[in-house]
Amino acid sequence: MPGCGCIGCALAGLTDRVIARRVLLERIHAMEIKRPIELAGLKSRLLRAQQQEAKIADTGKRYDKVLDSIDELTAAHVVHVGHLEHHAGDLAAAIERMVGSNRNPNASDGQSGQQSGSEDGHGQIITSETIK
Repeated sequence: MPGCGCIGCALAGLTDRVIARRVLLERIHAMEIKRPIELAGLKSRLLRAQQQEAKIADTGKRYDKVLDSIDELTAAHVVHVGHLEHHAGDLAAAIERMVGSNRNPNASDGQSGQQSGSEDGHGQIITSETIK
């Protein structure tokens, strides 16, 4: 019973006042206080500026996606170049072994060098002339 003076009634009354105050504060926060630019009749320009800001933000997000994609592709190319450098080194070593075995038929790397027809020992000479 309201007004009886018991603790339950006091708490109920306090709760009602807290709720009423909260509702009032929410209404105050929900009010839109116009800015001077809106009061001057420039609301459409303000809305246009807000739309431009939104478009710029979207463009920025797209730009970031493209840069991320470029970073990923660059990283992939760096790895690919590393593999190519490794294979180039292997190929150069294989060619050097082949050229070395032609110069020295007694190469100790286990490969038998084929004796070429040239007398200087620099490998076979290939020309477009036909031997008769």
